[in-house]
Amino acid sequence: MNFVDPSMNLNVNPAVLPVSTQKASPVGGGSGFADLLGDMVSKVNGMQSEANEALNDVVTGKVTNIHEVSVKMQEAGVAFDLMLGVRNRLMQAFTELSKIQV
Repeated sequence: MNFVDPSMNLNVNPAVLPVSTQKASPVGGGSGFADLLGDMVSKVNGMQSEANEALNDVVTGKVTNIHEVSVKMQEAGVAFDLMLGVRNRLMQAFTELSKIQV
């Protein structure tokens, strides 16, 4: 299982990953885009940690419901793949913008 290091500089589109009910404040005050991205990475990392713990519980015999563990692992995998896809798209857009600026 891949784990996300929260200190990594990954760009994530907030519209595609689950977010809390709090809305981001305007540029002038409060939390910024970087905080929002850090929160997204932390949530994906948390999902992967929960899936890993559930898998360990199945292996040690603490949990017998393999279906729930499988669902958690799939959700964590999809969230991670989505985050990487969004990051790659943002990096591609940044590269294109840097080519435009002379």
